[in-house]
Amino acid sequence: MKITKRQLRKIIKEEKARLLREAGTPADRGFESARMDDKTATAIQLLQTVNMNLQDLMANARGPMYDELNEQISLLEDAIHSLGGVT
Repeated sequence: MKITKRQLRKIIKEEKARLLREAGTPADRGFESARMDDKTATAIQLLQTVNMNLQDLMANARGPMYDELNEQISLLEDAIHSLGGVT
């Protein structure tokens, strides 16, 4: 299954919107998130969701698309760690 960059952007945008609608209080997201400011915790959650979605897509990808997804996942994991999150 191939996915275009446009489709990937749409998936990420839809997932971000869904997460923002469903976001609860910091206490709802657990003790670690409660210690972070709300914006940072929300950003980490969004990045973790995008990371999981990209990993799902990568499972079916081949060739250059696989390599590109793998590179993007590495960048996302770096961003998540820099914000204090766990992948």
